[in-house]
Amino acid sequence: MKIVPPKIKYLEEVSYQEALTNEFNNGYLKKIDDNVSIENMTIDTFKFENIDFSKIKFHHNSLIDVIFENCDLSNISMDDEYLTRVVFHNCKMNGMTFINTIIHDVTIDNCLFKYTNFSYTSINNLEIIKSNMEDGRFLNVKCKNLLLSDDNLNNMEIIDSNLDNTDLSTCNIANIKFDVKSLKGIVIDSMQAGYLVGNLGVIIK
Repeated sequence: MKIVPPKIKYLEEVSYQEALTNEFNNGYLKKIDDNVSIENMTIDTFKFENIDFSKIKFHHNSLIDVIFENCDLSNISMDDEYLTRVVFHNCKMNGMTFINTIIHDVTIDNCLFKYTNFSYTSINNLEIIKSNMEDGRFLNVKCKNLLLSDDNLNNMEIIDSNLDNTDLSTCNIANIKFDVKSLKGIVIDSMQAGYLVGNLGVIIK
């Protein structure tokens, strides 16, 4: 799987007011006041760095060619939104929701990603690398090309989702919960197989 990265070459640092004037297109934001709003925007060719989104209003935004680096997006909703060519690097993303979201060419790298909810999500090219996804949820996810590499999937719930050809062999899957449909076509190693079979109530002699 080849993820298409954000189409960003050079961005000039801007203030929040300058970014707002330009409708969050073509800029680089490193400082922002608490309690401001970024809502109902199509954010295009933009980078956020060291921004604490938990202190601002960030809702109903589509993201195209966007980078989040060292940001806190805890409990942010990206429900019913469109994300294409987006990177989250070294971010805190606990409790985020991606319900009815369309995800295309997205990378999540080295992020704290616990309690995250993907429900009725459409995924086409998503890679999640070296991230902690404990206690997350995949429900009725339509998935084409999902890469999970060196992730902590402990206590995740994956129900009624298509993960065909998704390789979990480098991930921690302790206490993970699957239904039979979601197990179909996943790739695991022999030790993980023993755990999953036992979790389904099958006794191995």
